[in-house]
Amino acid sequence: MFTGFERGAFEFFMALQFNNNREFFHSNHAWYQASVRGPLSALCMDLAPGMLALDGELEVRPSRVISHINRDLRFSRDKSPYRDYMWLGYHRTGWPKRDCFHFYFDISAQSAHAGAAMYGDDRAWMDGIRRLIREDPARMAALLESARAAGFELKGQQYRRIARPEGLEGDLARWYACRSFYLERDLAPRELESAALVEQLLAGFGALKPVYDLMYQVRPERAPDAGEAGLRRIMDAPDADDDL
Repeated sequence: MFTGFERGAFEFFMALQFNNNREFFHSNHAWYQASVRGPLSALCMDLAPGMLALDGELEVRPSRVISHINRDLRFSRDKSPYRDYMWLGYHRTGWPKRDCFHFYFDISAQSAHAGAAMYGDDRAWMDGIRRLIREDPARMAALLESARAAGFELKGQQYRRIARPEGLEGDLARWYACRSFYLERDLAPRELESAALVEQLLAGFGALKPVYDLMYQVRPERAPDAGEAGLRRIMDAPDADDDL
């Protein structure tokens, strides 16, 4: 059962920032397990029923939801072996991440956030949002206002040059110009240190569900990738111990 993150979690991430090497991690593996991995696993398990109530297709197994602390050095300019943050990411089971609008929670030494996001730039998907903004701006503005009332801020990179419909203002104009977007809320330390974080996260994700559902309604149809079947086999394989 999740009882909150203790100060040791933030202190571990801070120490890792200054000692990002295998020797430090191996000698402090028990600290990592007790203060970071253990609480994240408990949080993930306590969130699972509520997440499935939001979307029955979500992957909720901890091995698929909890990020790896090991950095994949093959594709990273940063060659430090470990991330100094971790997250929970809720994607639909068996779907490529690029096709998922997903819920997430992340934590580091300095901050923590919760929200819902696209995985990366996707013009075809965002064109569906732009079409709905043109057709029914009042409805789309109401969706953003509902998210804002729950504490979530619209973020994302925008096209520098894009023709906007006349009369669009504020967040609706920014949403229209987005290459991709996410809705995010900062979490205060007192929230992270309480078992009530479970219900707070579920309430926040629930407030984002109208946008979440809309994103799947406008998701473009795509031809399957050649390697998608292989990727699904990899996803279904048991994880190696990536925390050693």
